[in-house]
Amino acid sequence: MKQKTSQKNQADNWDTDSLPKLTDHDTNVALSHDNRAWAMNFSKLENIGKIHFMEGMGFTIQNSGNYNVRCICVVDHFECRIGLALMKETLDSIRVNFDLDNLVVMPFVVPEKEQQLAEESQITLPQKDIYFDVV
Repeated sequence: MKQKTSQKNQADNWDTDSLPKLTDHDTNVALSHDNRAWAMNFSKLENIGKIHFMEGMGFTIQNSGNYNVRCICVVDHFECRIGLALMKETLDSIRVNFDLDNLVVMPFVVPEKEQQLAEESQITLPQKDIYFDVV
């Protein structure tokens, strides 16, 4: 029961009010012709039900019809909030609603390779004897 409550509270922190304010550069990216054209194509009537994993941004969206796109799941990481803010800006510009209700927040897991590198940098190996040539 306690775990369900914390999961619900975690998902509550992912509404549109919690998204960061975009920089001018990010806003320009969100409003670019290519991004708006992609969003218009994704939100078309023919694509109702279509799901798209935004790999570089850490979330999955679905065309839920009637000019609505919903976020299905998001990784719990600050960069994913920026990605959601970018998507919201793009969709708002073409008058498509971006729904963040009922999304699943997945924990951020450090990729195995990065974790190994971090652990290796913390472990100091015993130094072998160092010899110098005296000239």
